[in-house]
Amino acid sequence: MLLSQRVWAGMLLLLPLIMTYGSLVDAVSIPRVTFLLISVVCTNLYLLIKERQTFLEHTQQFFSNPLGMSLTAYLLIGLCSLGGTLSLSEGIWEWLKLVGWLNVIWLSSFLLKEKGSLLLFMKASIVALLVVEVIGLKEFASIFNRLEEDKILYFVNSTFEHKNLLATGLVMSLPFSFIVFRLENSRFWKLLAGLVFGVGILLILITQSRAAWLALGGGSFFALICLLLTSAKRNLILQARYWLMGGGVLALSVGLVWFLSSQNNVANAPVERIQALFTYEDTKNEHTETIKERLLLWNNTVEMIKERPFRGVGLGNWKIHFPKYNIAGLRSEQGEVFFQRPHNDYLWVASEMGILGLVAYLLILLSALYYATQVLKRTTEEEHSTTYAITIAMAAGLVAFMLFSLFDFPKERPIHLLWSGVIIAYIISTYQQLYSNQNNKKKSFQSIGSIAYVLPLLAVLGVAFSAKRWQFERQLKVALGARSQQQYLNVLATLESINPWVYELDPSATPIDCYRGEALYLQKRFPEALVAYQNANAVHPYHIHTLNNLATTYFGLQDIEASKKHFEQVLHFAPHFPDANMNMAAIAYNQKEIQKAIKYIGNCVPKNYQDSQFLQFLKAISASYASFLAEKEALQSLVPFIQQFGKDEKWQIRMHEQAHQYNRTYEQQIHLDLLFVAKEQQAITEEESNRLTPILNKFLNH
Repeated sequence: MLLSQRVWAGMLLLLPLIMTYGSLVDAVSIPRVTFLLISVVCTNLYLLIKERQTFLEHTQQFFSNPLGMSLTAYLLIGLCSLGGTLSLSEGIWEWLKLVGWLNVIWLSSFLLKEKGSLLLFMKASIVALLVVEVIGLKEFASIFNRLEEDKILYFVNSTFEHKNLLATGLVMSLPFSFIVFRLENSRFWKLLAGLVFGVGILLILITQSRAAWLALGGGSFFALICLLLTSAKRNLILQARYWLMGGGVLALSVGLVWFLSSQNNVANAPVERIQALFTYEDTKNEHTETIKERLLLWNNTVEMIKERPFRGVGLGNWKIHFPKYNIAGLRSEQGEVFFQRPHNDYLWVASEMGILGLVAYLLILLSALYYATQVLKRTTEEEHSTTYAITIAMAAGLVAFMLFSLFDFPKERPIHLLWSGVIIAYIISTYQQLYSNQNNKKKSFQSIGSIAYVLPLLAVLGVAFSAKRWQFERQLKVALGARSQQQYLNVLATLESINPWVYELDPSATPIDCYRGEALYLQKRFPEALVAYQNANAVHPYHIHTLNNLATTYFGLQDIEASKKHFEQVLHFAPHFPDANMNMAAIAYNQKEIQKAIKYIGNCVPKNYQDSQFLQFLKAISASYASFLAEKEALQSLVPFIQQFGKDEKWQIRMHEQAHQYNRTYEQQIHLDLLFVAKEQQAITEEESNRLTPILNKFLNH
């Protein structure tokens, strides 16, 4: 076994387990991409030194076929998309992931030609999976007595940071366990492979990821269809042992779903997850809100694609442009959640790389699937039964990847890129070996082999970039620690050495200069804070905290008009953002524009109704609005109720809540309730109420 195979197996073993603890904001992304690129460089260099001629011939053959050409086009289109991006550093970072993915497919397809490589790689993968699954089971055991809590299952994420990513990763890796079980004669490895496969299915069900369930069903259906369409294999699936095995897995799955759904103390019952798919328009709960949120994300992304159908907004820049398409109704409107991706890889690629980028991405996946079908055609005979079975398993894994890409974001996660790359590599490698005589007759260009020198050079540059990014994110983590302790001089000192060409947005898409501006503002250094916020705004023009803080800084510099302009920019795409609404309400209140003040405080959706600052604003502005109404001679019959409303904080809160519940303005809700209470207490008649309604409505058109 060559050293290159051992290095690659080591990477497959370690990459899913690599993560930092406390030193970085994102514990996995930078370390895993860095390790992946280092492995690529080492393997490339070894092959160029030890197997140069064979490796160059493989490179020439690989990049001469449609899959290799699609990968090259995808990489080049991604590179071109960086021109004119708002954040070049984010674009470069995402492009390096594409470089890593291409290298994984290219190198794996060569290494898999060596006898025994497939089994070695799969063994390394299932050992890593075993560790991942043990961690996942341990996490589930730790929350088993707390299943009544909403979103408690998000704690089950193992080394994937999110339960849905864990579930989709496990679905895609199921073929690896199958391959070890099929190829290995050792009872130990067969038992280990069966254990990893079974626990994987269990965790896929436990995590309750609908995308993973769909992918599992779709991949299984694809495998079944392939078997049914092949007459030589049709009798195989009719054997009793396979029906018993399938029935056993199905029974265990249904039993687990029934158990979790039948427990009154389980908040996230699987049946509710499925019901939400059909009732999300009429029902409001955690499961239906997730679906509505996805639909809003997709709708905004479609608008982004329409605006830039050919160029796209540039790799890594979806998260910057997304808010400008209106985030009303999304969690990000509160400024606590920042969406980094649209939860649909195909829309994501189209929005960042344009339609051509999407076409190239689809060609990669579809050409791999096509090659899988060609392999299946050539391996129906009994002598190729193992290759046939493995190819079906790998193709099913690819189908699963394509399906959950509709609802998640595997294209930017290092583990998903690695495993999908290995699956595609196996398919193309097997195809090339089976059709080697035909492929050798095809004309190819000798110069294509020179790509073998270019790709490792890109990987070396990627390692250098990743290392600097790692360093700067560590510094940001230190700065955030100092920020939490209000040590603003330390914040500024730590941020000073961060290079924006490498790292200008944190993992939540907040500009680094925004933290710098905040530290300066809180030291009353307003002119310097203004410059920092302006720099942050240049990188991310639609970041609500940056715009809000920029407006606040203008206010501190007594430039009221500039302050109002920037608050209004925030409210243009986040109309219910609490900070901007309260600030605009305060400005209007101080300028005696009570009707404007009541509009802004009415639009405000607070984080909760115990927020002391919001309650202070609501009480003062509601009292002033009550005084405004009480002065109107035409409303004298309502004055006792108007005065009571102006003093009653609970009444004000109730009206504010109901206004948002029934999609009314705060003023409308106040007017309706005043009339309702007056009629209820028989202070006015129905006829009087009808006469007062248009009078009150006049105040809504200010």
